[in-house]
Amino acid sequence: MHRQQQYIKIWQQLKRDDTVTVLIPHSSMVQRVKTGVILAKNRDLGFKVMNEVEPLRLKISYNEETQRLTFRLVQRLGMVEKVVV
Repeated sequence: MHRQQQYIKIWQQLKRDDTVTVLIPHSSMVQRVKTGVILAKNRDLGFKVMNEVEPLRLKISYNEETQRLTFRLVQRLGMVEKVVV
């Protein structure tokens, strides 16, 4: 349960700030952190209801050189994506 709380904290900060960058000490942990944050997002029913008409998408990128995992919420407008600021 403790690990899930860490991912929920990342998700809560992401909803508040639209972008979160996390330092990952070892590349083998990247997939675990991605999955945890995605699960936290999928379990947030209030977020889903509030964004039902124009849903925000979760974009994830990892920079191997800096060992930083970045989560962004973007809004899809037709075929073009716009970063929510």
